[in-house]
Amino acid sequence: MNAAAECASGDVLLFLHADTRLGSSSLGLVRKIMADPVVVGGNFDIRYDGQDWAAEAFTRINRWRRRCGIFYGDSGIFCRRSTFDALGGFRSWPILEDYEFARRLRRAGKLAYLSEPIWVSDRRWRNSGLIPTMASWFFIQSLYYAGVPPKHLARIYRHIR
Repeated sequence: MNAAAECASGDVLLFLHADTRLGSSSLGLVRKIMADPVVVGGNFDIRYDGQDWAAEAFTRINRWRRRCGIFYGDSGIFCRRSTFDALGGFRSWPILEDYEFARRLRRAGKLAYLSEPIWVSDRRWRNSGLIPTMASWFFIQSLYYAGVPPKHLARIYRHIR
């Protein structure tokens, strides 16, 4: 992501995971929001693919976490290039580099939590199961808060993924 940011020519950077899709009006909304010089960045409302209770549960869980200021790269993080540069970009970590960047971005200034959806693939948790996926996220996040280095978390994550 740092290499892509270095190659980008715009004043606003948008980071998307390969398994996400933006809505048709998303880019225009980012342009409009970022016209406010007070806003340093933001993200989108995650909607998981699928029309069942599991997709709705994941969507609601992410909305709750987002209200608590917790978000990850799958929510389509965007920010000003100047803010990205001032923060030093993403850490060279094998896991949670997006979460760690989001934490620093929150402290950098006002964020825009857009209600515009970003559509995220349900492949990972459909293949692994809802409960095991949620448990792995909770486990990894808990270990991170306990101070376990990301390089160790990545090894654990590979096994439970």
